[in-house]
Amino acid sequence: MGDKSVIKWQTGTPKHTCTCLITTKYNIVEVDVHTSKPIEWSGDHWLKHCDTDVIAWFEIESIEPFKF
Repeated sequence: MGDKSVIKWQTGTPKHTCTCLITTKYNIVEVDVHTSKPIEWSGDHWLKHCDTDVIAWFEIESIEPFKF
């Protein structure tokens, strides 16, 4: 297995709406969508998580497909 895939996690807040892999403060990796405006009913920017629960993110669109 010579080919490796590395995720370069980002911290802080994404600058635009995007679908991301996230790491939560509970050490769980999940997929969530970040919105540029706060969600009205929660005040958070992530559809499934509180802003304070997300410690790192990586935009899924940045993942290169497997090459065979």
